[in-house]
Amino acid sequence: MTKGLNSNHLKLIAIIAMTIDHIADLIYPGFSFKYNGVPFEELEKTVVETEKGIKYTLSDGLCIECRIERFPKYNVIKWTNYWYNDTD
Repeated sequence: MTKGLNSNHLKLIAIIAMTIDHIADLIYPGFSFKYNGVPFEELEKTVVETEKGIKYTLSDGLCIECRIERFPKYNVIKWTNYWYNDTD
């Protein structure tokens, strides 16, 4: 019997990792980008939960609306981001 990982072990590890990642996204939606060289997590912003999802408003007026649509029958969540400027 050989020791080590075979392809089935690697597939199982990948499935577990993806499951953990998806569960984390459900708990706290991740958003990763830089704006003027500053990571999103460090930007000054207001966060408002809306009926359709989450709205982020940055200090310069840029708004990012993350609309979340759930399809429980298929165990799927759809994220759609809308970018606009409230100061226009």
